[in-house]
Amino acid sequence: MPDITEALYANKIVLVTGCMASGKTSMLIKSAKMLSNTWGTKPTAIRHNLDAGRTNAWESRNGDTWESVLSENTKDLISKLLVTPGLVIVDELQFFEPSQDLLDVLWKRQAIHRPTLLGGLNLDYLGKPFETTADVASVANLVVSLEARCTSCNKSARFTWKRPGDKHRIDVGFDQYEPRCYSCWKKD
Repeated sequence: MPDITEALYANKIVLVTGCMASGKTSMLIKSAKMLSNTWGTKPTAIRHNLDAGRTNAWESRNGDTWESVLSENTKDLISKLLVTPGLVIVDELQFFEPSQDLLDVLWKRQAIHRPTLLGGLNLDYLGKPFETTADVASVANLVVSLEARCTSCNKSARFTWKRPGDKHRIDVGFDQYEPRCYSCWKKD
């Protein structure tokens, strides 16, 4: 794992980002399991309740799972971050609204030696940055950017392509999104 463990031991803010199917959630769950074994305490995982439809547990595409707490919005996330001791892991950061208060709480957690690991999509299907992910990237001590394999040509993919139809910026689910390289994302 690229310096994630070392950064968290130093009570840093770590962001894992990338396109759909790049392995963000898998990396977060793997980190949670490893740190739980090493530290002897179980990290608290938080995800937006928009992501609750698949299962009660936090689940990656490859089948890894971890118990998680749901959060309704950014204000609720902030309150959970303020009261939760130890390592907190937040997934699906793009579902939360941008907030300076969130950034302030991340800095506060770091100042009182509470590491935070966050994961979220980098760009929407139009290629526009998700504001909350971008804001957290600006304050994170470590940003790990993951890539997937393009479902059209198998090259390295950094973009999320959405099947034609619904034009909502966020739709929950795997089946309408695919990782794409720039060329394949742009042509479709």
